[in-house]
Amino acid sequence: MTKILKSLITCFIFLTFIGCTSFEEVTEATTNFASNLTNPIPKNVLEAAQAKIDNEVDIYSIGVSNIGDSGLVFANSRATKDAEQKLREEIKKEAKILFKTYTLEMDTQSRKIFTPIIPDLVDYTVESELKKAKVKGAWDDNLKSYVLLVTSRESIKKESVKVFKGYIQELGNKIKGTKIPTDLNLNGEEVILPEMTKEVIEVN
Repeated sequence: MTKILKSLITCFIFLTFIGCTSFEEVTEATTNFASNLTNPIPKNVLEAAQAKIDNEVDIYSIGVSNIGDSGLVFANSRATKDAEQKLREEIKKEAKILFKTYTLEMDTQSRKIFTPIIPDLVDYTVESELKKAKVKGAWDDNLKSYVLLVTSRESIKKESVKVFKGYIQELGNKIKGTKIPTDLNLNGEEVILPEMTKEVIEVN
């Protein structure tokens, strides 16, 4: 039985790593897998959580914490923090996909400008969206506390668009405010600054 379990774990890790595109995602997958092994969610809690969400609309996580001598109130607080950390990773996955789609219609020059700062835009979106997440359920089994934290895909999209448009506006203002040195010899040539494509500015 132990050999079969080890084989299944090895297979799962291998398949998970194949789907990862960066060292960061590999580390994240390993952490989540280890967490699921040490803090498995009971079937009845999963069923109760599923009854409160819509898988097509919602992004959610279930935080877990042991109920120690400090009691249930503190366990719920720790479980909520655990749920926040897990939800942060789920929102990040969603936001990465969104920002990549926003750059698909860019010209090569614009893409070069935006690609390096996408991770920062993603992180900003994640932290902003995490503040909007709602606790939709809490359970305990006398040993552990479980907290359900939920946000929606639509909310993440709206926040990512807000962040993206905000950055484009800020970048545009910086370009407009750029002063050309008076001693710069342009030889009478017209200077044309790169323009963002219409598709980039009008993100739906």
